Amino acid sequence: MARLRSASARLGGAGDPAATTSSKRAEYGARLPGQALRSGKHQPWEAKNQAAVHTWYPAKFGTGPVPPLRSIAEAVATWPEYATAVAIRLDPHDHIAVCAPHGLDDLLDGIWRPNPTRVSPETSRQRLARHRPTERWPRVRVIT
Repeated sequence: MARLRSASARLGGAGDPAATTSSKRAEYGARLPGQALRSGKHQPWEAKNQAAVHTWYPAKFGTGPVPPLRSIAEAVATWPEYATAVAIRLDPHDHIAVCAPHGLDDLLDGIWRPNPTRVSPETSRQRLARHRPTERWPRVRVIT
C-alpha cells in the first residue's frame, strides 16, 4: 500500500496545534485524495495526522499516554519498523525532502526490523504475522 504519511508535514501536521481538531482532520482527509489522484498513480494510500497521534493512540493500542509530537521527524522516528520510518515530501521549491530518522539502510537492504520506540515485542510479532513480509517480498530478511 502506498502511504502518504508525511502529508501532515506539508498540510500543517506535527507542530501545528490546530491540526488536532476534528475539522482540520476532515479538511486534510478531503484534500489528500485529490493530491494522490493528481500524481497519476491509482494505488491505495493512507494518511495519518501525526499531530493528533497523542489523542487516539493510547485508546487504539491500549498503551499509556503518548506526548504530543513536536515535528514530523519525531513522529516518523516512532513508526513500527525501521524500514517504514521514512517520509518523503516535496518542499516549497519542488525538491524531494526525505525524513529518515533511523536512516535508509534497512529500507534499501530489504530488512524488516522492529522499532522498539513505541511498539512492544508482542505488537511487533502480530504485525509480522499480519503483514507476512517474506511472502510478499521473498528477498526480505526479518530481524526480530
